[in-house]
Amino acid sequence: MCIHFLLRPRGNPSNNLCRCNLKNEVRESLERVAVLTDKCFEEAASSTDAGLGVTKDTFARLLPMALGRRAASPNYVEAVWLVLDAENCGAVGRQRFAEVPELLKIPCSDETPSPNLFERYFPKLYK
Repeated sequence: MCIHFLLRPRGNPSNNLCRCNLKNEVRESLERVAVLTDKCFEEAASSTDAGLGVTKDTFARLLPMALGRRAASPNYVEAVWLVLDAENCGAVGRQRFAEVPELLKIPCSDETPSPNLFERYFPKLYK
């Protein structure tokens, strides 16, 4: 995952504390994503010729559940599968399956963004 820390210590203890808290939050979020993808892989994986992996049919059934209406198109499922299964072996292993949340930009955080000023006072114009 591409993670960039823009906060640098400037000698102020409060900045160092914020930076430390940010690092802890990012680390916990990454660990949560890894645990969730491992659980999902264990539930969806089946034994194939290449070993344990998620097949294309299983992935095609899981994708609409994860993304809702966005994944209704069979072309979208096919395109995502081609990216994941670059070797064209018919199944995706644990390591490649762990890239799915980043590839599809699935939110894995419990935090919801707070509405900004325009959204709060002008919801019809903003949405």
